[in-house]
Amino acid sequence: MGTEKIADLQATAAYNFVPLGPEIVPAEFVHVQEEAGHPAWPALEKEQQQACFSKHVRETGKNSGWLELDITALTPLLVGGASDNGQFFAPLDPDHPALPGSSLRGLVRSLVKILACGAMRPNDDFEDKNLYFRVVAGYGNDALKTHYDQLTEAEQGGSSAGFLVKRQDGSFYISPCQVERLSSQSATRQDRPIIQWKKVKKKNGEEESIATTTNGPMMDRKKHIIQQARYQFFHGRFSTKYPVPSKLIYNYDNDPLHADENWASKNKAIDLLDPKWSSEDPDKMTKDPQAVAVVPCHFVLESDGETVRSFGHGPKYRIPYANAIQKSVPKPLRQLPEACADLADAIFGVSDLWSGRVSFEDARLTSAASYEAPSLPRPQMVPRTTAYQMYLEQGRSSGAATKHWDSKDATMRGYKFYWHSNAPWKKQSEDPPIKNTKEIQPLQKGAKFHSRVWFQDLSDVELGALCAAFDLGADDHTAYKLGRGKAIGMGSIRIRATLHLQDEDAKYHSFLGTTGQLCHVLKDGALKTYVQAFEAYRTKNLGSLAEDFQKTLLALQDILDFTPVTQEKAARDAWNQQIATMSVTKDPDKRFARHVVLPDIRTVVRQAKEKQQPSEESS
Repeated sequence: MGTEKIADLQATAAYNFVPLGPEIVPAEFVHVQEEAGHPAWPALEKEQQQACFSKHVRETGKNSGWLELDITALTPLLVGGASDNGQFFAPLDPDHPALPGSSLRGLVRSLVKILACGAMRPNDDFEDKNLYFRVVAGYGNDALKTHYDQLTEAEQGGSSAGFLVKRQDGSFYISPCQVERLSSQSATRQDRPIIQWKKVKKKNGEEESIATTTNGPMMDRKKHIIQQARYQFFHGRFSTKYPVPSKLIYNYDNDPLHADENWASKNKAIDLLDPKWSSEDPDKMTKDPQAVAVVPCHFVLESDGETVRSFGHGPKYRIPYANAIQKSVPKPLRQLPEACADLADAIFGVSDLWSGRVSFEDARLTSAASYEAPSLPRPQMVPRTTAYQMYLEQGRSSGAATKHWDSKDATMRGYKFYWHSNAPWKKQSEDPPIKNTKEIQPLQKGAKFHSRVWFQDLSDVELGALCAAFDLGADDHTAYKLGRGKAIGMGSIRIRATLHLQDEDAKYHSFLGTTGQLCHVLKDGALKTYVQAFEAYRTKNLGSLAEDFQKTLLALQDILDFTPVTQEKAARDAWNQQIATMSVTKDPDKRFARHVVLPDIRTVVRQAKEKQQPSEESS
């Protein structure tokens, strides 16, 4: 370990989390329905909810028009990906790049959900699944090691050996078998796990298919293989069939170690659902005419002794958490639109219920298309939800995390945002090489874009919620993040919004202009007037919880603050260090492996300011 005690260590990352709101603030028509003495919103049929929405739009949707957006890139910008020459990727050619309207829509919708205390829904705001993990050697206070041993029944001897069988109807079962660990001394060393089959003749003359599995190699610091476990699976008892739940198959298939080809290759993983590892004659081997694939595996049964809890390639395989991600989100915030529609639902629409009333144009470049010199980008450590010390509330700002995804009081930290930074995006000499990385040419900072956000038939509160997302950037201190490379200093933009409203009374009298084109008749619309109407509605609905929500607003303001990037060089360098991505391999304190806690947004900002005070006083 490094020079500091683990209790004093803190994780650092290019991202952090804006806390969830205390509860959902419902859309206006949800309240109107209940206040009128009608059945509560969740009790209504789909057609009745649609009728409530339509009535709301007819009676209160008096605001139509557009928001004029002037956008400036404050750091290099790369949106959507890289074209063949590595330049800024956009719907148009490299000489006329644009910011996709869909990207702007996603940014604004996320901000509206936060500002309007929206829902945090599975498979809408986050991918809901049971994450996989493995703990072979835990640290002294690693809460996950004990949990892993419990789920794999380590004290009872651990996993059992068996054959995983897939049937024609897509169902799976596991039949137990005998297993023998083989000596690896005379075997040919493999650089990755494999499964090999052979047929042997039994005493009665029948053939038996025997599988030999080779696990991934264990290497020393010089990358020399020092150990490689091999097992032989035989004598399957196929009359015994333990069903494998379809959800377990789904979670296994979606574990990045199997679903992500790049990650699987990097980690030299084996996918038991890949038919290439199957016996050639699964139906004959299992005496099951419906069998289409069979592979050797290790598994653990549920406490009932009848259903498979988990399975994997080797004896110490990755297992799923018992709880899905959504269990970490407070139940009231998980409500679907049918149970509690929020303001984001009302504005942006809900599939199968009603359409949205906003439309985002692509932002067209209004300045010269100037690109950075081509270069390989710095490596980016992709944040993964398996890092529970980063994604879950821990109740502390330093030391080792104690709460994982199966902890009783596990709570998701909130919405992920990236800090603003001017750290160099280009690969540095000390950075490790990354395979298959191509040179990129992001658009230079200073690039200017213009766009419009069209809206139709919004109420004062709904228009205020939409405007509030842009009102955050009304000063020079706030900026937004868009596109790729957020973790390496790219994607910071400033947005200036001007509100234009159609005069509903006048537009029918001047529908056509002298040129025969549709006229836009405008009336004065101060953006802040509508923001204030929205904020009053939010405060009224939150009641006593409004004060708690201030923590969310302050955290959002802090992580959108561009001020640290505009400081003197020494202060900027210190800030970049404060939010630097931890190295998994070169960190002397092994903070990532030790599951050291990531402090919250307010703590990061406070500590950064405290570090600057001595230098400011001396100067």
